[in-house]
Amino acid sequence: MVLESQSPLVEIPRVSFADYHLNGMRRFGDRVCLIDAATDRRLTYQQIRKYAFKFASFLTRKGLKRQEIVALATSNCIEYPSIVLGTAACNAITSPCNPNYTFDETLKQFQQSCPKFVITDLAQMEKMMKVAKQLPSIQEIIAIDKFGNSLLELLDKESGSDFPNDVKVDIIEDIVFLPYSSGTTGIPKGVMLTHHNLVSLHCILRSLVIQVPWVTTYAILPMFHIYEFTRTFGALWGGRVVVAKRFSVESMLGAIQKYKITSIGIVPAMGRVLVQSGQMEKYDLSSLKVIRSGAAPLNSSTSRALFEKTQIPTLQGWGLTECVGIAMHTRPGGPAGSVGFLNPNTRLKVVDPVTGEELGENKDGELLIKGSHVTKGYFRNPEANRIAFDTEGWFRTGDIGHYDEYGIIFLVGRLKELIKYKGFQVPPAELENLISSHPKVSDVGVVGIKDDEAGEVPKAFVVRKDSSLTEKEVSDFVKDRVSKYKHLRGGVEFVGEIPKNDTGKILRRKLMERDAVKSRM
Repeated sequence: MVLESQSPLVEIPRVSFADYHLNGMRRFGDRVCLIDAATDRRLTYQQIRKYAFKFASFLTRKGLKRQEIVALATSNCIEYPSIVLGTAACNAITSPCNPNYTFDETLKQFQQSCPKFVITDLAQMEKMMKVAKQLPSIQEIIAIDKFGNSLLELLDKESGSDFPNDVKVDIIEDIVFLPYSSGTTGIPKGVMLTHHNLVSLHCILRSLVIQVPWVTTYAILPMFHIYEFTRTFGALWGGRVVVAKRFSVESMLGAIQKYKITSIGIVPAMGRVLVQSGQMEKYDLSSLKVIRSGAAPLNSSTSRALFEKTQIPTLQGWGLTECVGIAMHTRPGGPAGSVGFLNPNTRLKVVDPVTGEELGENKDGELLIKGSHVTKGYFRNPEANRIAFDTEGWFRTGDIGHYDEYGIIFLVGRLKELIKYKGFQVPPAELENLISSHPKVSDVGVVGIKDDEAGEVPKAFVVRKDSSLTEKEVSDFVKDRVSKYKHLRGGVEFVGEIPKNDTGKILRRKLMERDAVKSRM
């Protein structure tokens, strides 16, 4: 059975990503759009357009051709949208990269994507020059803060006369954005997002009023990740974006008060830090209307605590890089633990991960999706594409979950993360959600460790909020609340922190490696 979206179908215009935004920005003229939270530097919509056109002219004069790649390895900055839109105007491809990657990690991504230009932070120049020596594809490296305080100073000197007015774009097939998957379950892969993919997703979000003209949002999550990229560009229709580089409780709460922020996007780790800080009562947060959490499951205790502090429900969405970040949305008052309803123009089916048999309501299986915003595949990786799509073109998400009789969707875990105990499947996220509700627990990560008899058994790595918490206390807390096959037979280990990536996903392989090292000692 295929689950169809309950929302009306959204008509998607056949325009390029650059035209969609650059033409749309005309109506907002001198309205301030981007604000640097650290310096209070501001860009209007007209200035964003001007710099996008100048950057496209600059790239064209430097010899960039259609569908060649510009790697964007920078921390958050107000230049980001102009760089992406300028590259898109050339029908070239922006490929974002974590600027904090090591030399080896950066080289691995660039060897696969072969960028012609690299835009980066001045602090990363030495590393990027070292990478460039290994890659003949790299023609030039540009530091975003090399010219005074900003790349904008370089563009101010650009006449714009080389803007590619006659560039041809295949809306359906041409790639405009090439982010790399996080690699938490394997080697990172380049996700090919076309002009039609990005325009589709932004039209869908506007139809849901997820971003509205009056929104003032706070961009603190990394823009190289699809979650913040989508949030930022979703606000570029009359809204304002306050851009910050580093998260701290005081800076976020201070920005909400100063700039009258109406919408914030967080990951679960940020939510926990906020509620545990004791600082939220000290700031005027009355402007805040929406809190959205994504990138990883938000446990119910943190969600409740945020509501108590703000009287605003924290809405969770679900998505992945392969569908431009969002495929489902929640509504205020929705059932706890759900990721909501299908977005418009999106279809879903749940299948048995072994047999491929389609499953009905309230039966857990792998979620497969289709839609105009779903990637056409992985860059230069036919084997990954063969695995990722079924014979009818449905994308296999790797997530396990179900939908109920109302079309509300629930996730229980990742297919590759499921712990297999004597044939039973144990979702780590379920145990993490439970353990994190213990008043003496600050954070937790659960993994499966090898067991000769059972195959795998669950083990919890716990960060204590209260030093009096014991292993037995955690173990008994779980025993009283779940079936026997979910008990922590692998034990409980107290740690100083749970390793996570930039968007808050638990790096379970590091926890497994920690356990393996300890077992050999």
